[in-house]
Amino acid sequence: LGYILSTHRVDANNLARKTLPITFLQERVSAIVCIEMFDREYDQMVCGLGLPVLFVDGPTTRSGYTLPADRLYMDNTAGITRLVNEMLLRGRKRIGFIGNYDHCQSFFERYLAFRNAMMLADVPVEEKFCINSNYSHEVAEALEALHELPDLFICANDFVAVDVLQSLRRMGKSVPDDVMLCGFDDAPESRIVSPPLTTVHIHTQIMAFTATHLLMSRIKEPSLDYRVVHTDSNLILRESTNF
Repeated sequence: LGYILSTHRVDANNLARKTLPITFLQERVSAIVCIEMFDREYDQMVCGLGLPVLFVDGPTTRSGYTLPADRLYMDNTAGITRLVNEMLLRGRKRIGFIGNYDHCQSFFERYLAFRNAMMLADVPVEEKFCINSNYSHEVAEALEALHELPDLFICANDFVAVDVLQSLRRMGKSVPDDVMLCGFDDAPESRIVSPPLTTVHIHTQIMAFTATHLLMSRIKEPSLDYRVVHTDSNLILRESTNF
């Protein structure tokens, strides 16, 4: 394609001072891909550099404000919606969500998928089963404070789910016997933990192909309207939800 990919790490000092990595030479850059850059003010600074920008995931749009750039996400809705409906068909109506939905747009979309599926089925969400944190110690404290567990916890990603699994074990609780568990991402950890996690698989190769297409078309036609693209994902049913 005639381009070279170079990688630059944005550290805490860059975020605080709104500066670019010392290795980044703007005069040698044709376009920028920001992967999991969730600091809105920093992202706005990057968008102001006058270069084509693509965000792979990004800050939440809960406020209604979006970035002047193309954005690429995985489908965060279909898999969770399907799982909630499967659970409701099995009579498992007490479902909670664990993860900070303000952390990033993908977490927010996963949380909305859970909420919307419950609402459309006319099943109330028990707020005590929704833990708005990604930090293992905060999640552990919230779990220990519960006097009962739901039928299922949907977690914002597999890493949160693994933390939840470990906390439940310390409490003497079993997955899936005492509570079922679902993650997201289909990370390697989801397959090697016991029990293996139900999760949602992300097609990373398709995301990479789509990112390349978005960047090349933006370089060629910089005046195009900004695009928001979701690539397909698939629910993977495993033992943590008794499948």
